[in-house]
Amino acid sequence: MNLNEIISGCKERDLKSERELFYLYSKKVYSLTRKYTNDHELAQDLTQECFIKIYGQIHRYFEEKGKFDAWMYRVSVNTILQSFRDAKKDIKTVDYEHALEIGDEEDDYLEISGEFIQEALNELPKGYNEIFKLFVVEKWSHKQIADHLKISEGTSRSQLTKAKKYLRTIINSNPTRLYERQEV
Repeated sequence: MNLNEIISGCKERDLKSERELFYLYSKKVYSLTRKYTNDHELAQDLTQECFIKIYGQIHRYFEEKGKFDAWMYRVSVNTILQSFRDAKKDIKTVDYEHALEIGDEEDDYLEISGEFIQEALNELPKGYNEIFKLFVVEKWSHKQIADHLKISEGTSRSQLTKAKKYLRTIINSNPTRLYERQEV
């Protein structure tokens, strides 16, 4: 079966076509979910949620409007983000830990806690958080963000700048949590 036949079958709720679509794209969708969580089981669950949404919305896909991969990617990202908003869970996308050497001893250093930075990201207002993650994590351009959120590119840029400034303020206002003494 080619992709157009699989999509047509999925629109008719054909189980074989849905299975084929899953086998074709499950690795790509799973890889996408892993950008949002380091938890393998949660990534698998999110992958399933994405496919449920894809199957449910596939009647909205029309080849004339663009490639299926791009449409599926957009549905998946929206599903993942909505899932985290609904569950109010942490989105663990990037290893934020960063070590800085201090002093002369090799086994003595300070480390910015990845958990603390994740908490700071979660404190960002919804709009800042979404734009920050789309730009920094997903590597979307300001044009893509603007089109997706139906805002101007200038608004996307200014929101990202404000998000970074807000994030710096949160991190700098908690100096006792910023660094943790570690031993190697």
